Order: sequence, then structure tokens, then C-alpha cells
Amino acid sequence: MESLKSDCKQKFLDDMIYQGALLHYLYLVADRSIALAEMVLKYKNCKRSNSYYESINMLGECGIVPAEFAYDFARIASFCNFLAHD
Repeated sequence: MESLKSDCKQKFLDDMIYQGALLHYLYLVADRSIALAEMVLKYKNCKRSNSYYESINMLGECGIVPAEFAYDFARIASFCNFLAHD
């Protein structure tokens, strides 16, 4: 991802291949973040979540990460869904 950072906005607007690659990488990061959250919750024997959003939010509720960070970062679940379906 770091290598895609330079002049990102302009490249994203001008280059469809760059745009597709960046969106794909963002999807992978979001999807793996959700999977990691679910694995950590299972490992720590926390209650099972009903949604991807809740999985990340529960990391804060269980004290695994700061609650405010988990609450804010949980929006990545919606972003992942958007990237997958829109």
C-alpha cells in the first residue's frame, strides 16, 4: 500500500488499472481486518458477534483494543461491503 501512496488522488482519477488495484488492495485490507478480529475474539473466548461491524466493535468491548478505536474502525466492515458489492 505504501508504494501506491505517491500522487494517489490524481492517479486514481486518471488510471483505471491503478484505480482497480487500489480498490482491490483496500478490500483485502478490510476483509483481513474483519477476519483477524473474528479470530482474536474466538481465541480470547469472547461472545460471538452477529455482524462484521460488531466483531470489530467487540474488540473494544473485550478490552483487546481501545474502545474508541474499535468503535471508529468498525466502519471498515461497511466499507468492505461497499467495495465487494458496489
